[in-house]
Amino acid sequence: MNYKEQTKRYILFIISLFFSALGVAFTKHGELGVSPISSVANVVNCKFPAFSLGTLLIVWNCVLILGQILLLQKNFQLIQLLQIPLSFLFGWFTDLGMYLVASFPVTNYFLRLIMVLLGIIILGFGISLSVIANVIMNSGEAFVKAVSDTTKKNFGNIKIGFDILCVILSILLSLFFFDLKIVGTREGTVLSALLTGMIVKAFTKYLKAPLDSILQTKETMTPVGQTADSLVQDLTSAPQNTSKQHLVVTIAREYGSGGREIGKQLAKRLHIPYYDLDMIHKAAQESGLSEKVISENEQKVKNTAAHSLYFWYIQPMPQEELPLVEQVFEVQSKIIRDIASKESCVIVGRLANFILQKDYPVFRIFVGATKEAKIERVMKRDRLNAKEAKEKIKKVEHERSNHCYYFTHKHWKDMDNYDFYLKSDFLGIDASINLLSDMIERREIK
Repeated sequence: MNYKEQTKRYILFIISLFFSALGVAFTKHGELGVSPISSVANVVNCKFPAFSLGTLLIVWNCVLILGQILLLQKNFQLIQLLQIPLSFLFGWFTDLGMYLVASFPVTNYFLRLIMVLLGIIILGFGISLSVIANVIMNSGEAFVKAVSDTTKKNFGNIKIGFDILCVILSILLSLFFFDLKIVGTREGTVLSALLTGMIVKAFTKYLKAPLDSILQTKETMTPVGQTADSLVQDLTSAPQNTSKQHLVVTIAREYGSGGREIGKQLAKRLHIPYYDLDMIHKAAQESGLSEKVISENEQKVKNTAAHSLYFWYIQPMPQEELPLVEQVFEVQSKIIRDIASKESCVIVGRLANFILQKDYPVFRIFVGATKEAKIERVMKRDRLNAKEAKEKIKKVEHERSNHCYYFTHKHWKDMDNYDFYLKSDFLGIDASINLLSDMIERREIK
């Protein structure tokens, strides 16, 4: 990152602090509670109004910075000391925001709720700008990362735990200060916790590309692609020099259908490379993750609703702290696009049909089979009884279906996503390979 770009990013970050602080001021003015991380300072402000909310937020943020130093010790980076002046700036912006919204009427509950919701939207907008600026973390997120790095625990889980701890501490302080009454931590706190992440994702999705084009110089332009939603947006992006003289065959398959064997033999018949399990090795090399971690987190999302809710809540988060399934999918997507831009090949699984669905020379095949044929194949191959084979097929296909929907918002077995459906037990493996080979050799690449 050169000096010019770095300067623009810090300017954007300062702008983000203003909007974040303004969002806090709006929610504070609504008197229905503020965000979890600001809730402790808010309760203290309710008890000691002589100290402004901005001043108390400065103190709270400095406590969190001190916590980072104590936790990380030698690993604390000096650049993170910039959090101190930026925390002061955030506090001053908060007091400015309180002055600006002081005249807004909040004479009834409806108006208070409107203030809180507006505050959450403005806060989410501000945070999304800081995410796009990508120069330094705020003290709250940095403290969570310090705890995560020190304990080797998942960042998202630590973040949820930290938010809960802040809310509990604010409630305990309220009970102590106000004769066992809860003051300053209310439904607005809950709404902020639940809605802010979603709003950050929405703003980031639509603002990242245009703002990056302003922030980045030509030498540092990089493709967008961070989270599941941005990956969905980026799935069809292709390099401009993609050759139209070769063909990539993608094979999605039901578990036990013989799709892997068909893909391997088809590649041999066509004299082109075959990519499947070796994609794990390539992803491990590029990501720094172990092959075991890659294998355990590729093509698997056990519960899309739970995973989406979790990821929705913990936004924003550093790129390196993304859930493993996100990191694995991103690096494999890059590998698949790189391979597809260079050579003809057969790629099995890993949503290659979606990743390459536009601007790539691709023939998308889905291989299925009857339930009985799949059970028989899995029993023989994995040495299972009929019941165990049936349960394994159900489990793996459920995970593949969830994985597909999570990253593409499309259904795995929707045949509109493929060019050809093959029922492997209808013709048999050898005849199926003959059919596909003949089709591909005759296919005119447009």
